[in-house]
Amino acid sequence: MTQEGKEFLMNHFSKLNTALDQNISDPMDTNDSKSLIGNFKDSSDGFHKVEGVAKVVDLEDGKTFLRLENLKATNGSALYLFLSTDRDASDFVNLGRLKGNMGNQNN
Repeated sequence: MTQEGKEFLMNHFSKLNTALDQNISDPMDTNDSKSLIGNFKDSSDGFHKVEGVAKVVDLEDGKTFLRLENLKATNGSALYLFLSTDRDASDFVNLGRLKGNMGNQNN
């Protein structure tokens, strides 16, 4: 694909953003003593961009969920979240489809 084609697609998809702003239901209910935090990594192809922070949140009731904060990702028809143990994503788990490509969300 040409650079012009990539730019056209980026402009097109940037107009189709799905923004979310989900809150943690009760911030007083969180236990941050074992927080796991990581940053998103682009695909390095110059086309699929992503930034933001992922946090594993443990609630006092024993529930655990993944919180995505300040997410900004190139939109597309089907965006999925993968958790990887290395930079090359040779060992990963598919965590499912994203609810949106911008903002904060709980999964």
